[in-house]
Amino acid sequence: MLTLRISGDGGHSARPHMTQDVIHAMAVVITGVNAALDRRLDARDATVLTWGRVEGGVAGNAIPATVELQGTLRSASVEVWERAEELVREIIGGLLAAYGIDWDLEWIQGVPPVDNDGKSNTAFNRAAAALDGDLEIVGTPQSSGGEDFAWYLRDVPGAMARLGTWDGKGDKQDLHQPDFNPDERALILGTKLFTAAALDWHPENRDDSLA
Repeated sequence: MLTLRISGDGGHSARPHMTQDVIHAMAVVITGVNAALDRRLDARDATVLTWGRVEGGVAGNAIPATVELQGTLRSASVEVWERAEELVREIIGGLLAAYGIDWDLEWIQGVPPVDNDGKSNTAFNRAAAALDGDLEIVGTPQSSGGEDFAWYLRDVPGAMARLGTWDGKGDKQDLHQPDFNPDERALILGTKLFTAAALDWHPENRDDSLA
């Protein structure tokens, strides 16, 4: 999560040249940071900066003295995740230098991207195959959503799997939708999968030549 506060001299909208027009500066940041990131980062890293909150001003004919932006930056690349703050600060500083205004960026580092371990993926696939067709493992595109499980993967090898819970009837509902209603029978399959994966990974049963 990043929160940007921009401050300068406010004034009447008829005389923006006598102000530092933080509203205009804010607009430059909103469009400019994304544009710069598009050229500074590899598109294959799937880095997404989204501004979700914009606050500033109380009247249409007055330029305020302060504005505030808040948003999130997510990336599929651990390298980008680690250096994103430094890069964004550099870009914002360059964009706002021409305005001679003050700004402050608060950066709260979120979770890193999930990066599954190949051997753990293989264990999941073998476990699913052992369930005699009750469950199928399919690959999914990497999500840009934040996931705390990523912290485990920075210390120990592992893999995250999403458990399908749609019963095939009606519309599919996302996890965060208010009418999300999972088919609880999926819990049985999920339990079987993780049990089989744990047994497969146990040293007495594990065949590293297949991993």
